[in-house]
Parts: sequence; structure tokens; C-alpha cells
Amino acid sequence: MHFVVLLSALVACAAGAALNPTKPKQEGRIFKGEEARITDFPYQAFLMGRGKYRGGAVIIDNNWALTAAHCVYGFTAERLLVWTGRESLTCGGSPRMVREVIRHEKNFGNTTLAYDIALLKLYSNINSTRHISLRTTAVPVGTTAVVTGWGYTSNTSSFSNTLQQGTVTIIDPQECRDAYANLTSDDTILCARDGPKGQSTCAGDSGGALVYDKQLIGLVSGGGDCGDPNDPRVFISIPALWGWIRSTVDSN
Repeated sequence: MHFVVLLSALVACAAGAALNPTKPKQEGRIFKGEEARITDFPYQAFLMGRGKYRGGAVIIDNNWALTAAHCVYGFTAERLLVWTGRESLTCGGSPRMVREVIRHEKNFGNTTLAYDIALLKLYSNINSTRHISLRTTAVPVGTTAVVTGWGYTSNTSSFSNTLQQGTVTIIDPQECRDAYANLTSDDTILCARDGPKGQSTCAGDSGGALVYDKQLIGLVSGGGDCGDPNDPRVFISIPALWGWIRSTVDSN
């Protein structure tokens, strides 16, 4: 199976990184997700670009957030807003202007999902109670982790107006490489399958948080059909990129 990443200026991140051009190219609310309270996931934010929903973002420091690189493809900082403290896409919360977008120097691979990560430096500080710490060590295969987002709840639905949560199970990254022929061979990805309740990421969840033991372990990057047991989900590995994240934040 081959995959492509949608890079249209209007739908790149909202659609997510689709991993098979013959399958739906849009990835939104958590597939079979459950409604979540922002007070339980205060680090989860979302990104708007030119007035349109672009996907998730995750608060990691006073004025820093993380997202998937394909979510900000084609956008300069002044065209972006990060919304915090908001579980609804349509009301509440606080908009934060983006001062700078910093992509990994090795550049995002739109056919491999390598380095699908971007740091967003914000103009205003965010209360430390909304930050999430970054995991620095690998998560064992078989671990159940929590994912949040506003993505599709089925292959034929649209974005969820309300924040959703779900669980997925970490598997060997080789299973993702076997499923998606072009996927990067380096250690910058995590791979997961549907959790015990059949939940998974879907269109529009890109850039959202994957969390284990109250630590950020991954960012939603891509996948094939939502909920298809033969289509594992791809995440960007935070432990693998922790050094780059920390040094970039500290030097800026």
C-alpha cells in the first residue's frame, strides 16, 4: 500500500495525512470516540488557518505548542491562530496569535511522514496548568494510550464540534511500514492499532495528542481508512524528537 499526504491549502491538515490514494483522504474527530472535557485534557488545542479548522495542536510550554508539519503547510505564522481552553470548535476558549512556525531542519517528507512536526511559538503565555510534559523514553509495544481530537467519527461523517477522546494500542512500527510502502524507515514514528473499544484516529485529528502516563508520546500524523483493522495509525514519536524540541524551545 502506498500513501500520500494532502497538501491542499484548504484541506491539508483538516484532511490529515492519508496513506492510500484509493481510500478516503480526509482524517477529523476520533473514530468511535467519546466526548471529552477540556478540563481533563487542558493541553489539547486546535489550529485555525485563514479562518478554517486545520487540526490539533498541543501546549507544551509557556508560549509553545506542537502540531503536525502538514497542518501548517503553506501557512505563515500571521495566518494561524491556536485556540486553547476550548472543547467546542464554535464557542469559548482563547485565541492565541502565532509569532513563529519552526519546522524540523530535515524537512517533512510528504510521501514518508518523516519529521511531520512543527513548533508554534505564540505571542502570549499560557498558564502552566495547561502544559503537558514530553516523554523522553520509548513506550513499550502493547501500551494503551489516549488520543484526543475533533476529527471524523466515521469515514463518512464530518468534523466533530466537540472534543473527542479514544484509546489506541501501540504496536511495532514495522507493522505500519508493512502496511504503507513509502513510510519512513527511521525511528521518528510510532504505530498504533484500534484500542479495546475499536477507537482510532480519523480525518481532522492530525496534530492532536497521543498521551500515556500523563506524558505526550506522539502527535497524530496519518493513516488509511478509519477503524479498518488492516490500516494502522501513524504518529510522530515525541521521544525520538525530544532533543530537537527541547533545544529549539530553549534557543528561541
